[in-house]
Amino acid sequence: MLPWLRRHFPGKLLVERGQVGARQLRAAQHGHTLDLIVRIGAPAAELVAEKLREPRAEVRYYAALCASEMRLDSLVAPLVERVFDPDRGTRAVAIEALSAYPTGPLDAGLGLARRALHEGDVRRVDAAAAALAELADVRAIPDLLDVHAGGGEAAAIASRALVRLTKQDFGQNSRKWRHWWEKNRQRNRIEWLLEGLAHKDAEVRRTSAEELRKATGEYFGYHHDLPRREREQARQRWVDWWNQTGRTRFQPSGESDTSSAQPH
Repeated sequence: MLPWLRRHFPGKLLVERGQVGARQLRAAQHGHTLDLIVRIGAPAAELVAEKLREPRAEVRYYAALCASEMRLDSLVAPLVERVFDPDRGTRAVAIEALSAYPTGPLDAGLGLARRALHEGDVRRVDAAAAALAELADVRAIPDLLDVHAGGGEAAAIASRALVRLTKQDFGQNSRKWRHWWEKNRQRNRIEWLLEGLAHKDAEVRRTSAEELRKATGEYFGYHHDLPRREREQARQRWVDWWNQTGRTRFQPSGESDTSSAQPH
């Protein structure tokens, strides 16, 4: 069956991706061939990895969609390659797929993206930085700091990623960024997000709240656009939760290194 699937991929489509706008459907909703590949699972991993490297953007897109549902460790590396894909939809699906992987297999695969930060190609630096920030890859911060210190367009890109990761904003001041990192690198990222709830920038507050809800499943009535007093009261409820139960839940005894304690 696999040779047939390889020849006919992605098969007859019931719904093409252009018909659904920004929404992302499941593989089965797009077509029976894609559904079958997902159901086959691991034996079809090589086929999907091959299609992820196809010249045709449509093929890469549907391969990324299959990979996102198969969640096989062997597909992490080819998915990371797709965060540089010239097709925006394929990039988005790849990043969404990678966000579902646990830290272990994901960390090894993201080495490619971290190395791309130093390649000098601004487009690849931009794609890598955006993906690493979206995936909350704290291990990328030293690389981003090095890029930031180099100045130029790449430094601006690194600054945006650092803001997304840390919920701090020191602009183009590399010294302040490094000072903050040295003081806070051992803290759990959830504590950074809690501080982000009080940031002067509304967008930082909004993304901090979204990431906290996604990472913890908790909600304490916080909205980034509440009046300052009400916002601070809601933020304090988050802080109380962290001090009373959250710290134990997300940072087991003896584990203080931020890089090993991040929820994805």
